[in-house]
Amino acid sequence: MPKIPFTALATPGKIGKYSVQSLATDFSKASHYAFSSERTLVFYSVGSRLYAYDYNPGHERVQDLGDWGGEITMLKFNIQGCYEESVRPWTAHKETINDLYIATYNTPDGGRLRKLTVRINPDVIEVTSDPKADWTGLGKIVNMDWRND
Repeated sequence: MPKIPFTALATPGKIGKYSVQSLATDFSKASHYAFSSERTLVFYSVGSRLYAYDYNPGHERVQDLGDWGGEITMLKFNIQGCYEESVRPWTAHKETINDLYIATYNTPDGGRLRKLTVRINPDVIEVTSDPKADWTGLGKIVNMDWRND
């Protein structure tokens, strides 16, 4: 697999120029990419399959997150941030998490939008589905934006 160069900008003026390793299954064939703002993690989709690729140099890994039951038509992080109380009650800080939205479409069922929670622990790729944020019977979703009031 050819190396596909990309640049991740963590702070102004910093250029990482990471290379995608061959272990990133079908990275060059992906139709959608979503980069986490909290860690060196990119989600990408090929057809109905979702992958997570950690491009941290020296610790690269890929995780196949399975088939999502329809063509993945959108991947997008909620870049406005999300915080939740730490699971460790003896600490006073809040844990940062990323919300990843995934839209799928198949002909008989129509569109579906789901929210996934992505933890920022750099040692694992931990993704969980939010059962309260799963909408079905929609049209084909290709983009979405947020609005603050």
